[in-house]
Amino acid sequence: MSRLSLRLRLLIFGALATILALGLSTWSLARLFDRHTERVELRDLTNRLGHLASTVERGREGRVQLDAPPRDPLYQRPYSGHYWQIEAGGERLRSRSLWDYELALPEPDGAMSWVGSLPGPAGETLLVLERRLRVVDAAGEMPLRVAVATDRAALDQIRGDFLADL
Repeated sequence: MSRLSLRLRLLIFGALATILALGLSTWSLARLFDRHTERVELRDLTNRLGHLASTVERGREGRVQLDAPPRDPLYQRPYSGHYWQIEAGGERLRSRSLWDYELALPEPDGAMSWVGSLPGPAGETLLVLERRLRVVDAAGEMPLRVAVATDRAALDQIRGDFLADL
């Protein structure tokens, strides 16, 4: 009898240890996957920000303008989940996708770049990359704040799909 009791206890302990190990493994893999997908998305946002910043110029009246606005249709469709905004000298340019909404970027704290979450125009949570740059031309130096953002819902969907597969 005590032999069965010992076997039963070992079986229960082994089952619980296995369930705990699987739970911890799933949690760890999900965290790693989250960090990976966010890094990939930030790399894409960095490329988009660089392209956008390269088109900024000072117009005839000294106002900031874009040489060639991004042609990506995601920036043209209102509330698409993909946005950009440029601030320079009190002026603000933004993607058509923001419609009449302005991203509430945090106050500058001396850092040249910022990554974080902000609310979007449709109440969604956005992953935002913001950089402060200086454009130098014949008229002098022009400080810029350039921000690009994407809806985090796509990242959440990818995570959910990964966990379902796992």
